[in-house]
Amino acid sequence: MQVSGTGHLFLSRTVLVHRKLRRFGVPVSLHLIEGVAIYPYSSNLFADEPQDAFAEMTIFFNEPLSE
Repeated sequence: MQVSGTGHLFLSRTVLVHRKLRRFGVPVSLHLIEGVAIYPYSSNLFADEPQDAFAEMTIFFNEPLSE
């Protein structure tokens, strides 16, 4: 799982890595948070963005374990 923001300096590289991983069959997901760089959203854990990101991470990590 990749989490990035639309303000991240290397957003285009993140997208390229994501596409390459998918091409090789790696089960990945890319989640973008509007207007932030990488991970500054985690400083306020009660805002909508970190709650959404952590909920997606929980889903991502629980899926392979349930199979």
